[in-house]
Amino acid sequence: MHIVHDTTAIKNRADRYEFLKRHFEKEIKEATSILDVGCDDNFLKQIYGDKVFGIDIGGKPDRVVDLEKESLRFLADKSYDLSICTEVLEHIDNLHEVFRDIQRVTNRYMIISIPNSISYHRLNKIYKTHRTGKFYGLPLEKPVDRHKWYFSYREIVDFFTGHEKVGTYTIERVIYQYPIRYNEETRFLKKLKQSVITAVVTGLGLKRHSSSVFVLLRATQHES
Repeated sequence: MHIVHDTTAIKNRADRYEFLKRHFEKEIKEATSILDVGCDDNFLKQIYGDKVFGIDIGGKPDRVVDLEKESLRFLADKSYDLSICTEVLEHIDNLHEVFRDIQRVTNRYMIISIPNSISYHRLNKIYKTHRTGKFYGLPLEKPVDRHKWYFSYREIVDFFTGHEKVGTYTIERVIYQYPIRYNEETRFLKKLKQSVITAVVTGLGLKRHSSSVFVLLRATQHES
């Protein structure tokens, strides 16, 4: 299992797909079929074309899917070379069922990311504002979307290593992503500060500061 630290901030879905291209371009390019779970406006399909099949409850998916109602039961076993599911599982009650289905429909690789709920910047924001944010908290009305799970970076890695023991996949890479470096920043002192923090965080491996954890899983019994 290879450990990587990336301090490039992810502010939106476009940034997230750039992150995927940077770290998983080989797996994405080699795949002849890709399932994008939680595709939103199908950004990945806009880049890689029709080999991408995007599903989501909203946005511009190829198929509208409510994962909490049907999971991925409509898809055949081993029907995709690569499945991508980033920042989705924490939004659904049936996280375990969907994770099992992702394994079932994937022939080669799975790329999954989950947010680290105890990251420094999240806890610091709660401390400063005394509010837990739009995905938690107590709104006046029931929200359409919210996080239904709360876990730390250790619990995320424990989850994937625990399921690895079943033998359906092996963990090839774990990437800790930190919200430190902003590419649009041009001010010298700000960039210097970002560089210093990056050196400290990556040098010491301060995983608790990570914003999200990405994993690359390789199916152990795939079709040739």
